[in-house]
Amino acid sequence: MGQLPPDFIAEDELVIAENEAGEWNEMLQQMIDFLERILSKSSVQASFLGRGIPIYTGFIDGDLIKIK
Repeated sequence: MGQLPPDFIAEDELVIAENEAGEWNEMLQQMIDFLERILSKSSVQASFLGRGIPIYTGFIDGDLIKIK
């Protein structure tokens, strides 16, 4: 990974219904795409999330991907 882990890791997990779940890598890519779309909205850019706060997604026991 080469980067320091984030200072904050959410304690709540995303729970997806079994019939909606796909392969883990597909689900991760969907989450990355979702976060990138949300973070590009002007209302989010104007909030505290639009500042220099790094945002990651991934798995605690695996790689974390920096979204911004």
